[in-house]
Amino acid sequence: MNQTIGDGQSVKSSTMPLPKVQALGESFTATQELVGNYQGKENQLLFQLESNESKLVMVGLTNIGHRLITLEYQQDKLTAELSPLLPDQLKANYLLSDFLLAFSNIKAIRSAFNGSAYRIADHAQNGTYTRIIYNKSKPIIEIKYDHVDPWQAKVQLKHLVYGYSLQIKTIAKQLL
Repeated sequence: MNQTIGDGQSVKSSTMPLPKVQALGESFTATQELVGNYQGKENQLLFQLESNESKLVMVGLTNIGHRLITLEYQQDKLTAELSPLLPDQLKANYLLSDFLLAFSNIKAIRSAFNGSAYRIADHAQNGTYTRIIYNKSKPIIEIKYDHVDPWQAKVQLKHLVYGYSLQIKTIAKQLL
């Protein structure tokens, strides 16, 4: 039995404003390895992604190929199916926002944050590229990359408020 978010949950109203799918660039398919850590527990998932100019689909699989998560983001609406095997703390909108904040272009994120309490800062130092998301003046998310192109980087995301971290590595990406 899967938990389903009905006809589409608005992601904008209760969370930070997110960039549109177009902020990811050209249409693509990709495979990513994600390792999450929360309260000392580590979980690993393989994600299959597909994006075009209006829709992003993310499917999270176990190492042996069992589907645990399906997310579809289109026109500011998120539809999700989550396996009951996943912990209750895992929220579809967190996965979506973390992915978009890590892989969207920075100008699109700044544009989405315009007029809100959120802002993003970025800098590079000694081959490490960092994005920090602020709510008012408080840092809430830190994202580090070991390459200027997030798709070629080992991405390390720390949510400073909710206390979890993600390591994301793109295994393959193909433009459509």
